[in-house]
Amino acid sequence: MTEKADPARTTGLICLFYAAIGAAALLLSGLTPIPWPWEVTGPSVWPWYLLVLLGVAVGVVTAWAALALERRIPVAKRLGDRVRALFGELTLGQAAAIALSSGVVEEVVFRGLVLMAASYLTQSVVLGLLLSSVLFGMVHRAPGREGVYWSVVAGLLGLLFGGLLLLTSSLLPPMAAHATHNAVALARQRARPASPS
Repeated sequence: MTEKADPARTTGLICLFYAAIGAAALLLSGLTPIPWPWEVTGPSVWPWYLLVLLGVAVGVVTAWAALALERRIPVAKRLGDRVRALFGELTLGQAAAIALSSGVVEEVVFRGLVLMAASYLTQSVVLGLLLSSVLFGMVHRAPGREGVYWSVVAGLLGLLFGGLLLLTSSLLPPMAAHATHNAVALARQRARPASPS
């Protein structure tokens, strides 16, 4: 018999993991010559609240698209079932904490560091965007067909989130988009019954 997920413990471990990764990323960024996006292009000309609103809007659209795919593609539905089993019955606060920590830290790492490092090393922003998106998809890989699906979707989202960074010269839109996407997905898991096995 499998052990039932403990949402409070899972949330705490995930947030602790992201805090450690975020701290390591910020430390690493201070030790390398790789510039942050705004050091290359200058600060964003958009006000911060429009940057956040743009990100939230993109996150809502991507989450809606993912939910629509879940209704039509069996492997996407099975992935949703696996996520639900992994996290258990999260409260809205737990879902928000996981979404915020993962959205902020993964964007600092993949768009703030990896995209910029790959662009710096290859002398190509397009190649940097592609490489960081492929890596983002790869770290989201899990076993089975569901894992392949998740990896492809994550890679495509990485392209979109990287595009937001390049468009605005700010990490706020990709952070807001990523956190919103994850929050909607995790909140949706609360409301959705598991599929019969």
